[in-house]
Amino acid sequence: MTATAPGHGSAVPHTAARPAVAGHPLVRAVGSPLSIEECRAKWKIACYTPLQYREAYDLNPLYRAGITGKGRTIVIVDSFGSPTVQHDLDVYSRQFGIPSTQVQVVKSARRGTPDISMAAAVDGGAWIYSSYDPSATGWDVSGGTSESSPLFSGIVALADQAAGRRLGDIHEALYRLYGRSAYDRSTGIVDVNDGTDNSYQGVTGYAAVNGYDMATGVGTLDAARFVPALAREGRRG
Repeated sequence: MTATAPGHGSAVPHTAARPAVAGHPLVRAVGSPLSIEECRAKWKIACYTPLQYREAYDLNPLYRAGITGKGRTIVIVDSFGSPTVQHDLDVYSRQFGIPSTQVQVVKSARRGTPDISMAAAVDGGAWIYSSYDPSATGWDVSGGTSESSPLFSGIVALADQAAGRRLGDIHEALYRLYGRSAYDRSTGIVDVNDGTDNSYQGVTGYAAVNGYDMATGVGTLDAARFVPALAREGRRG
């Protein structure tokens, strides 16, 4: 059976659903962020800070070129609108020396198929600060869309800055880049095809195969290439 990726004309192998495996324990209400070494020793998982994401997604060349996202508006799609999100973000920003950000929560009831894949595993989760639950206020290691959505939204904000304007809906630009990604590394799209599946905690998922799949969408990215490529492609839209 074949399936066609949204916005992309070529057929790709359909990825069969796979049963879930046991997940990693969630880390909640820690007094302050720990290093990766401390996380591995204590919980047997990795836990990341903003500096480590900069390295992982090759963001430093963009920052050195002055593309930092300053002054840009980003949109994050998440399933839970915490009433303490502004306070928690302020604590996070102070902890890691990041400029403060103003948050506006907009309600939405939609969720779709995957477009792109970013870090989301709890083993390799992001440190976040949460005070929503007074009995568990502190630092958590978070995965899922709470990790991946902010990562990708921030990268799109960099592309906005590189383009000199808001790119708006990037779907067409993203899939045009994907259409060239198999032979053009300058798109910055990196296929994830190692068979990894996204099953978790009893929810059956899909395997990552060549091309578009229901586990990783078009794949993941190298931001140093993807940001300027998306900026150029977005100008065409």
